[in-house]
Amino acid sequence: MVFTIATSFLAFVSVALAQAYPGPAPSASSSSGSSSSSAAASAPSAVANTTGHINVNVSPGGQFAYEPSNFNATNGTLVTFFFTDSATGPHSVTQSSFANPCTYLTANTTDNTPAGFDSGLVSNVQYTINITNDQELSGSTANNLRIVVCKAWLVASTFAKLTVYIAPASGSNTFAAFQSAAKALGSSAPAQNSGSAVTGGFNAVATATPANTASSSASSSSPTSSSVKNIASMGVVLLSVVAVLVLA
Repeated sequence: MVFTIATSFLAFVSVALAQAYPGPAPSASSSSGSSSSSAAASAPSAVANTTGHINVNVSPGGQFAYEPSNFNATNGTLVTFFFTDSATGPHSVTQSSFANPCTYLTANTTDNTPAGFDSGLVSNVQYTINITNDQELSGSTANNLRIVVCKAWLVASTFAKLTVYIAPASGSNTFAAFQSAAKALGSSAPAQNSGSAVTGGFNAVATATPANTASSSASSSSPTSSSVKNIASMGVVLLSVVAVLVLA
């Protein structure tokens, strides 16, 4: 079996959110087409994929999107996320669960499962996870690895939180059910300290903290450790894009 990641844009959500929440302040680089192109060209960017290694651009050109938007990843595949544009604010790649949408996955002693990985809020760095289980699991633990992109607020700026969680292709804990659970959070979505980067993970493992890219600075490469993230509920608060990693 392989993982497939697909991205879909929720235009109706974007319209609704524009009525309730201000967007990030426009940057000077967006005042003209030529300056925007120049800014995008100077941002760190993912290199071409190689056998067993997939590279993903996070927020390329200041957009809340991911490139490539779909790919397959079998066991042993490395997936490196390039945090490409700090103009949109820091972003994170964080493992989550069906029970707590857009919330960091903590260790579960009952199911004997480890805590998830977390890049922390970062800009202009690379973060790599290793797919370690692309097969369905047995027992009470849900089984397919999925990725969801949540947008939330950090002070006055927006940031995208890429959350990875385990959910089955069928049964009660499907992706559609996860969407409904996330929507139900509404404005009660939990506040969560961004913390620092966390290695390890469940079925997909980060073996190192985020690393500097060639064009990053020391000040921009470190995860934010003291700020507070208000985790957005999917489809209700500040969500513009959803990505799903499912078993094909």
